[in-house]
Amino acid sequence: MIRTTGLPALRLVTGLSGAAVILVLLSGCDTNLSFQGTELSPPQVASPFQLNDQFDQPVALDDLTGSVVVLTFMYTRCPDVCPLLAETLRKAHDSLGDDASDTAFIAISVDPERDTVEEARRFSEEKGMLHRWSFLTGTEEQLRRVWQAYYVAAEPETHTEGAAGYLVGHSAPVYLIDRSGMLRVLHTNLTLDPEPLVQDIRLLLK
Repeated sequence: MIRTTGLPALRLVTGLSGAAVILVLLSGCDTNLSFQGTELSPPQVASPFQLNDQFDQPVALDDLTGSVVVLTFMYTRCPDVCPLLAETLRKAHDSLGDDASDTAFIAISVDPERDTVEEARRFSEEKGMLHRWSFLTGTEEQLRRVWQAYYVAAEPETHTEGAAGYLVGHSAPVYLIDRSGMLRVLHTNLTLDPEPLVQDIRLLLK
């Protein structure tokens, strides 16, 4: 059976500041937070990257200054977590209405061996996201630098004899980066309900 393994939420924030880690631990019981996700305090500069999208065009984080960036990680042949996350992002894009024009949705591959530009385009079209996000691919060296910068663990798992496919064990954080390029919010438990994400995006757009 094909499956995708996720890592505990704390693994996603291992490299973040002490204050941010404490906030992750306490956010579940703090009802005074404005954001639905975990607010990263103090905000940190989002690590820059440049990769190619599903149209084989370069996309750089620096080019998105002025927009709120929704950044996550997935792979095109993922059987479970990634399709659900893609559906949540599609719903969020639709719910934003006119605010979507000031929001950039970015998905970065965790499977450089198989996520070609063609596969990224196929997956994006299949999920209704072809012109709604940038699905970024690159070499393993290029992608690994980005994974490390955003504390994403991504490793191919051993093939099982007779299995219908393969797995890439990976974490799937969703970061929100504000208009000035600062990491502001982390979501680790998104469901198919897009409203928590939409609310946080709108707070940053303000």
